[in-house]
Amino acid sequence: MLDLEQASAEYLAGSASLDDILEAVRGSPRLTEYVAEQLDYAYLDRSIRLIRRSAPPEELQALSDHLAHVAHSTRRSLFEGLPQQYFERWRTLKELLDHRLESLATGIPEGLLNRPHVFPIIQKLWRGPIPQSALAAELDLKKANLSRILGVMEASELIDKTPRGLENIISLGPRAPPAPPPPEREPAARPARKMPRFGAVFANF
Repeated sequence: MLDLEQASAEYLAGSASLDDILEAVRGSPRLTEYVAEQLDYAYLDRSIRLIRRSAPPEELQALSDHLAHVAHSTRRSLFEGLPQQYFERWRTLKELLDHRLESLATGIPEGLLNRPHVFPIIQKLWRGPIPQSALAAELDLKKANLSRILGVMEASELIDKTPRGLENIISLGPRAPPAPPPPEREPAARPARKMPRFGAVFANF
């Protein structure tokens, strides 16, 4: 069984399975401050990474279910004597994951797509990622106004921001509408076959 007293926060965050962590917690009569700190780091790190990479709902649900078991009311005694409110914090973290799941289960509000500049931004990103400064110039928007619009779009996963140097590179998010397929090109008309001159047919006879 996983030894929580020996496991580092990095191992718990990146390598240990949630099942192994849960089994170790269930086998602990009480959490020490050291173990609580390592778990706290691991749970926060896992949650942030899942949200940042737009993980599928199954992965979000797995961590939410895990936290529900660890921070269940029947295990409140595990946290007695700890200097911080880990129990409440992990329950709040579970609620955050649940809220994210609810958001993924609903569609993008039509009103958001109809907001000024939102759909034009998406259309420009269909051509590929673009620096935020270049996007502001193309749309003739002030930086502050564009940042506010992009913040709303990012919250709904319509766009992603990737820091590069001193600015962000803006690309389509996982919930952005796809670009329409290019119109089908009509097949080119076959050139008319040139008929030989009447006299040439009998030239060799």
